[in-house]
Amino acid sequence: MVKLNKEREKMRFSIEEFKNSDSDVCYYTGFPTYKTLQECFRLLNPVSNIMYLCHGKKRILKAKSISYLDQFFMILVDCDWVC
Repeated sequence: MVKLNKEREKMRFSIEEFKNSDSDVCYYTGFPTYKTLQECFRLLNPVSNIMYLCHGKKRILKAKSISYLDQFFMILVDCDWVC
């Protein structure tokens, strides 16, 4: 089980992988820098625990296994950004 968890961590797609590259952060999120992304998330963080993803009229529950910041990152990745 421990080995499986370590393998899963290696495959995880996270903002942590890109925080040192502003060009990657911009490509995936549309934010010019990681610091700008963090500031935006800091403003949203007080309500992040009550936000839900929506697909049409259907509300999708958030994944509990990843951080709120990574959930925010995944939403941004889903958008088409031009930097």
